[in-house]
Amino acid sequence: MEEVVSQFIALEFTMKSLGVRSEKVSPTISSFFENVQSIAASASHSMVVKNEENGATSLWTFGLNDYGQLGVSIPETEDELSIRLPDTRDQCTQSSSNLDASSAQPLPSDAKNESRPEGGSENQKGDPEKGVDYRLTPVLVTSLSKHKIIRISCGSTHAAVVTDQGKLFTWGQGIYGQLGLGAVLQRYTPYEVTTLGSEVFINDVQAGSFHTAIITSAHSLYTCGAGTHGELGHGDFKNLYYFTMVSYLKKLKIVQVSCGRYHTAAVTSGGSVYTFGAGEHYQLGHGNDLSLSTPKCIDIFKRIKAKIKQVSCGAYHTVSVSVCGQLFVWGTGKEGELGLGTQNKVATVPTLNDIHHDMSVSKAYASDGCTMVISDVGKIWAMGANAYNIFDQPTDQRAD
Repeated sequence: MEEVVSQFIALEFTMKSLGVRSEKVSPTISSFFENVQSIAASASHSMVVKNEENGATSLWTFGLNDYGQLGVSIPETEDELSIRLPDTRDQCTQSSSNLDASSAQPLPSDAKNESRPEGGSENQKGDPEKGVDYRLTPVLVTSLSKHKIIRISCGSTHAAVVTDQGKLFTWGQGIYGQLGLGAVLQRYTPYEVTTLGSEVFINDVQAGSFHTAIITSAHSLYTCGAGTHGELGHGDFKNLYYFTMVSYLKKLKIVQVSCGRYHTAAVTSGGSVYTFGAGEHYQLGHGNDLSLSTPKCIDIFKRIKAKIKQVSCGAYHTVSVSVCGQLFVWGTGKEGELGLGTQNKVATVPTLNDIHHDMSVSKAYASDGCTMVISDVGKIWAMGANAYNIFDQPTDQRAD
């Protein structure tokens, strides 16, 4: 329930990012979302998993669908279902030179001439002349109705889910390889990732802005997608179009991972935190602004004997929670997302944020310019940018 309450606030941000202005700008109970199992949201789209009476689950999505990230478009032909680049693994491990990264639009010379599916649903609210496709109310992803979903995650323009059978499905934009399906530029409906083999059971998935990470039942970490900042952790700055094990961590048991805009953080079974990727905003927590293409352990946690149980990556900052309920923050906090006061807008290493001396933190979530914290007694604390009235009420809220 804690995760549902904390991420529900992100859903409201999604709706407001679409230009939807509701009179109820504070968290409001939705009768539609009864029996909610989990929620995921990005700045453009959201996903909600509901538990059904028969023990099954249903996945509902809403928000922008300009890259098929809602998983509900129905192309007229198979060619429109998936746009692909030439599919060779040698080419897929390189940074593609014929993609326009600034506009995020595919520019392959031999790509199929594909037109975006036209919506015929009453729920589709868009501007056909501008090619805008979005849904203002939740729609059911019918292609996953036969699967029981246990994990979900939203990237900037892609989505991923894990089933109780350890299967991974991805869809949306794949221009950087973030779908893990090879040289697929875009998929409008969920597609199973099978390149790891049937013997690999997937426990968790986390989508960053343009990259994706998964944890297997063997506690191995795999990544794919944009790697130009080193966020994939493979020792280079290349994009990867297939999930590849982070070999630098293969001797460790990874129990949790979080993907930010351009960086990644992983927690081991021993409570250590490894970070890699962009570091120009000190979001890696190593005391400098260097970017890293291989995972590096944050030493300060060992020195202060703090074991970490959870980590969350925002755009330019990172937060973590220790097994003792302590909150640590680091990175850039120009919007107040570190919660360290107006005089402390940068933390180069993990810094204790003692919100209240008598409060123990259960979980913390970092986003683009803001942070949500949940105490062990169900209180929600928020800090950072409030451009969309994300925390319209006082920041001390109880998650009843």
